[in-house]
Amino acid sequence: MFIVLEGIDGVGKTYLAKKLGEELQRRGKKVSYHFEPCLLRKEILEGTFSRIGDLFLFFADRILHSPIIKEDMEQNDYVICDRYYPSNYAYQIAPVIDDGSNFIYNTLFNKMEAAFDLHLLSIPHPTVIFH
Repeated sequence: MFIVLEGIDGVGKTYLAKKLGEELQRRGKKVSYHFEPCLLRKEILEGTFSRIGDLFLFFADRILHSPIIKEDMEQNDYVICDRYYPSNYAYQIAPVIDDGSNFIYNTLFNKMEAAFDLHLLSIPHPTVIFH
């Protein structure tokens, strides 16, 4: 089972993931933990990229992270992920730009999100997403 926990910063996703994992392990289940952004976390969180640059970094991170999640799904009863692709919507679309680029950016993002995440990458789909 692939479980994703989504929510704003400070809401307790990491704490809940830890507690859920501990309870599942106590019940004898094999559990794996993940968070996103994962492998390019420093570059994404500390970088000062354009919105398009950030978008490509998130996609690159997911390209690198997806095989790890897939492997863990085969080896564990539960894979718990602190954030996943739904966070892209919050972090990439939520910022408002007053220069008229939102329509272009949102159109580009929506097309890329569908193409990269759902079709081309064949990323693992969560069994359940908690918001």
